[in-house]
Amino acid sequence: MDSQIIGLEGVKEDIKEIKASLKELTTIARNQAIQNERMDNMEDRVVKIEKDVSESWKAIRKIDMRCLEREPVVKFGHRLMESPHHSPDDWWTMFLGSALRNGLWIIMTGVMTTLILHYLGVKK
Repeated sequence: MDSQIIGLEGVKEDIKEIKASLKELTTIARNQAIQNERMDNMEDRVVKIEKDVSESWKAIRKIDMRCLEREPVVKFGHRLMESPHHSPDDWWTMFLGSALRNGLWIIMTGVMTTLILHYLGVKK
């Protein structure tokens, strides 16, 4: 009977060791599951960040293209602002000046034509 008791105690100790090993394995498995879940969350976040970065670069490229398209307009605006500003009444002055200049050219052309024709001896 003693040998059976000794054998049972050995089995009990083996069972205790197995239980302890199972507890360690469950703890390890639980930690592994938590780590896997964290890794999945991190992968999702990285994919989302990559998508956001890609969309941001697309928006930046779009803004850059708009800036390139509008650059001549901005330069024209700068040149316009740097030139002297005309008041609303300047159009009348410009109109009269243009009419006077054109009138002088017409008169000068007439006088020159008359002089050339007189010089050439053409009679009316």
